[in-house]
Amino acid sequence: MFYARLSVEQFGVWEDRTVWRHIAPMPWSAWDGFIKAENPVGFYTDFASAPRHFLMYENYGGRCNAPADGHDLLYRKDAKIFVDLDKWPDNVKFPDEAEEWFRRLPDTDWYQNFPKELADYIFRQLMIEDDEPKNIYELMYLAVKVAGESSFHRFKVADPLPCERIYKIGELV
Repeated sequence: MFYARLSVEQFGVWEDRTVWRHIAPMPWSAWDGFIKAENPVGFYTDFASAPRHFLMYENYGGRCNAPADGHDLLYRKDAKIFVDLDKWPDNVKFPDEAEEWFRRLPDTDWYQNFPKELADYIFRQLMIEDDEPKNIYELMYLAVKVAGESSFHRFKVADPLPCERIYKIGELV
């Protein structure tokens, strides 16, 4: 669930895609508050959870922007999530590596260094909670599971994406 609308500005271009920068925070949660996080002001995103393969992006690019933004945060090497162990969702079967990671947590708190499988599964849940159709969220989840490894932990939360071109903003006189 998202607690604010995406509030971003165009920043530049990186690898032929637009880069956006948060101008307001975007807090969110999954599984009724079991997981919480916030994309901070100044966070850079390209909403790139849809792989750039021509047919995939043609059909699915530009969708699920808020869940993709959350997923972009989760892929950063120093991202933090708040895990409320008192809100463990009984009816959820997490991927094995994520389940093992949760079981090692000593208490409700902020945590880092969670597995990629958990980041991808949270992305899936964010799409479900954002009312995306099953054919969309299952395909996008499969795509990040299969093709997301090269992006996982590539940048830190505060890192700007390495834009080849930055949009210039002039003043009206």
